Amino acid sequence: MSTSDELLTIADLAVRPGAMPDASDLPQVGVVIANYNGREQLMGCLASLAAQDYPKQKLRIAVFDNGSKDGSAKAVRSGYPDVVLVENERNLGFTPAANGGAKALPDSEHFAFLNNDARVEPMWLRELVAPIVRGECAATSSLMLDESGSTVDFAGGGCNFHGVAVSHGYKRPRGPEHEVARRTLFACGGAMAVDAEVFNAIGGFDDEFFAYYDDLDLGWRLWLAGHEVHTAPRALCRHAHSHTSGRFPYEQVRLLQVRNAILTCFKNYDRPNLDRLLPAILALAVRRTYFLVRDKDDRALRIE
Repeated sequence: MSTSDELLTIADLAVRPGAMPDASDLPQVGVVIANYNGREQLMGCLASLAAQDYPKQKLRIAVFDNGSKDGSAKAVRSGYPDVVLVENERNLGFTPAANGGAKALPDSEHFAFLNNDARVEPMWLRELVAPIVRGECAATSSLMLDESGSTVDFAGGGCNFHGVAVSHGYKRPRGPEHEVARRTLFACGGAMAVDAEVFNAIGGFDDEFFAYYDDLDLGWRLWLAGHEVHTAPRALCRHAHSHTSGRFPYEQVRLLQVRNAILTCFKNYDRPNLDRLLPAILALAVRRTYFLVRDKDDRALRIE
């Protein structure tokens, strides 16, 4: 993901949020967590959700476990028996897990998607769903910080013309500019909320992505369908970046990132713009791959 703020889209404009809804106006929310061999991180995530200042009767949690071998499912059953646990025999990736977890919570008015390596502040869910409840947008994204809370992980996103995602403020010190609610092209799938009816109407996440850029694709489709996506900077969480993806081979991760950027463009540009931009999109994808292969200090994009 690029860190150049200059690549943020024109959709990234400040908004003025309204008042916090009363507890009686808060929706039924289903929080979905995808997990793959992340037992220790998952337990911390669930503990932070248990401390939420949110009506307990309006909060359900589903963990979609992607064939973990580290005792994750057993730990959920013993420590959090009220959590809906969906167990799969193998790793299907983030997107099928997110969609599968949402389907396990059919009574939800809103869905919230949260990485298993995230820790949320007590007011996280209230702040995250408030703009949707007020009708300001259809989806929201948290202000995601690193584990120390001093550096930004995600404060809104966009992309360049060839589909490479951009994270506003990534790896920069947290500052007042990150505390402003704004329109954003997409919400990070690691800590976001979306109106359930809208999510289902546009088909949810695209399973074809497996992981990476699925949230960019979702956000782009939301805007094309006439909906807005906003950041919710008071919905705070801390994120152990790449805790799960770091277990996968470097070349597998980079392959998904290069492929999914192209796939996002194919899906979301109209035909005239795609015809005009496709040669450059493909040429730049080849260029990205070349530099990944050449970068011996960061391992090679192996083709076997």
